[in-house]
Amino acid sequence: MHVSETTATGAIPSKPARVMTLRRDGRCAMCDVELPSGTKAQWDPTRRTTTCLRCLDQSLSQTADQLRDRTADLTAERTAGIEPVIPSPPEELTPLFADPVEVANAGASAQREYDRRSAKREKGVRDRHPRLGGLILALSDEPQSTAAWAQGAAGERRVGHELDTLRSDRIVVLHDRRIPRSKANIDHLVVASSGIHVIDAKRYTGKIEMRTSGSFFRPGPNQLFIGGRNKTRLVDNMAKQVQVVETAIAGLLDDEPANPVLIRPALCFVHVEWSWFAKPMMLGGVRISGPRSLVKMIGEPGPLTLDQVHAIATCLSEKLVPA
Repeated sequence: MHVSETTATGAIPSKPARVMTLRRDGRCAMCDVELPSGTKAQWDPTRRTTTCLRCLDQSLSQTADQLRDRTADLTAERTAGIEPVIPSPPEELTPLFADPVEVANAGASAQREYDRRSAKREKGVRDRHPRLGGLILALSDEPQSTAAWAQGAAGERRVGHELDTLRSDRIVVLHDRRIPRSKANIDHLVVASSGIHVIDAKRYTGKIEMRTSGSFFRPGPNQLFIGGRNKTRLVDNMAKQVQVVETAIAGLLDDEPANPVLIRPALCFVHVEWSWFAKPMMLGGVRISGPRSLVKMIGEPGPLTLDQVHAIATCLSEKLVPA
C-alpha cells in the first residue's frame, strides 16, 4: 500500500529507493518471489515496495539498452539533418493504492486517555498539597482505572508492530479507528486476501484457557478464562465491532449485506501464559491467539481479489476515521 504524507503546502514528499538488507520478510513487487529477512533488495519508501536484485539488474539493463538505442537514433537523425523530437516526460506511475489511506498510530487514543487522566490526577494532588504534591505522587501508585489505559496502549502498540510487518501492496493495515457515534474504537483492521480482520488487542497476565460450563450431564457453552477469571465478555463484545464493519462496507461486495464470513474477528493477547503446544482457539466465531499466529493466518491466501482489498480498505479508512 502506498501511504502518502502531506506537507503544509499539500505536496507529497518522496524518498529515494535504496538497496538495503531487509529487516523483515517481504515479496518482490516485480516477480512476486518471497524475500526473507536478511536478503539484500531495493526498498522504495515512497511506494512501499521491495524489488529483488535480479529484477533490479534486469530493469537497469533494459533502461541502459533503451538509452543506448535512443542515443544512436538521435545521432543518426542529427547526421541526416532531421530535427529530433524530444518526447514529453511520462506521467508519474500511479501506485496501486492511489488514494491516501490514513493508517493512524496503534494505541494512540488509549495513550491520550491515559495522559489526560494522569495529568488530571497530578494537578489535583498538587493543588491540594502545594508543598508535598511531588512527594505524594512519587510515593503513591496510579489508580488501576488510570494505569489500565497505559497498559492497553502498550498492548495495542505491540500488536500493531506485528501487524505492520504485513503491510504491502496486497495487505492494508489500519489502526485505532473510531466507531461512529461512540467513544469506543476498533484497535486494528487488516484487509487482505484472507478477509477483513477485526482485531481487539488485549494485554493481560495469567494463564489463558478454555473451560466448559455446566455439569457433566448438562454441559454448557465454552468460556474464556484468564488468570482464573471469566473473560468471556471480551468475546461477546466483538459482535458490535463486526456489525460496525459490516455496515461500513455494505454494498461493496457481491452480497447484500456484505458476506459476514469474510469478516474475521480476533482477540489478540500479549503477556498471557499459554499452555505447552497451545494452538489458537475459536469461541463464538472469534479467533483467540497471540500476535505471531494471527499474523501468519492473515497472510494466508483467501477469496478477496486485489481490487476488492483496495476498495474495502479505502472505504473503511473513510468511514471509520482515526480515533
